[in-house]
Amino acid sequence: MKDTEKATGQHVEMVHDELSESPKLDGEASKAMGTVKLTEGSIIYIPTPTADPQDPLNMPLWQKIVVLVVISTFSTIGMSLVSGFGGLLTFYIPEYVAVGKDYADITALMTYPTLFM
Repeated sequence: MKDTEKATGQHVEMVHDELSESPKLDGEASKAMGTVKLTEGSIIYIPTPTADPQDPLNMPLWQKIVVLVVISTFSTIGMSLVSGFGGLLTFYIPEYVAVGKDYADITALMTYPTLFM
C-alpha cells in the first residue's frame, strides 16, 4: 500500500474465498458464512428433545423453574456461608491459638471450603 493511500483512505480491499460468492460493491448483498436461514418462522431446538419422558428438555416449565430456584438457593447459601466465615474469623482465632493451632491452620479453614465450592 502506498503512503498516499493510507493518508487519503482511498484503498479498498476485496475479500474472496470459497465460502462467499464473488465480492460485490455498492451495497449489493453477497452470501457469506453465517447468513444461512434454517427455517422460515419456526424454532429449531438445539439439542433436539427426545421422546424420552426423563429428558430434561421435556420437563414442564414449572419444574424447570423449581430446579433453577433450588440450584440458585443452594449456591447462594453455600457461598454466603463460606464467605461469611472470613468476617467471624477474628472471634475464632483466640480459641484456636489456645489449642495450639497457628495462623496457617486457621486460614485453611476458610481457604479449603472456598476452593472446593
